[in-house]
Amino acid sequence: MSLTARIKNSTIEIFDVQSGGIRRTHSLPPGNYTNLIVVGDNVSITIRTPHGGDKIRTINMKTGTIVSELSM
Repeated sequence: MSLTARIKNSTIEIFDVQSGGIRRTHSLPPGNYTNLIVVGDNVSITIRTPHGGDKIRTINMKTGTIVSELSM
């Protein structure tokens, strides 16, 4: 199984490249989303929040858990 991710509205959809099936979704906090980066089993995204701060959230694509969240 080869996983990748895409942004759709306020969620990250994690899907299997070979079958095209969505394996899981991850809800994101309100804001603008940029810089989706997939490395190994993890996906990172930059979230510009309405409160003026940026966050970088990293999610494990196999488990759907948050690996880290950095506030800037």
